[in-house]
Amino acid sequence: MVFFFFSIKGEILINNFINSNYITENKLFLMVYIIKYMAVKY
Repeated sequence: MVFFFFSIKGEILINNFINSNYITENKLFLMVYIIKYMAVKY
């Protein structure tokens, strides 16, 4: 259930990440945050 929720949430985050016009630093920060979040979950 948690994995399924994260998959949907992660997919939305990745879509926003690809479609966003953020500067590179914000994209790097978001990527690191997602990686840390995944590391905590598993």
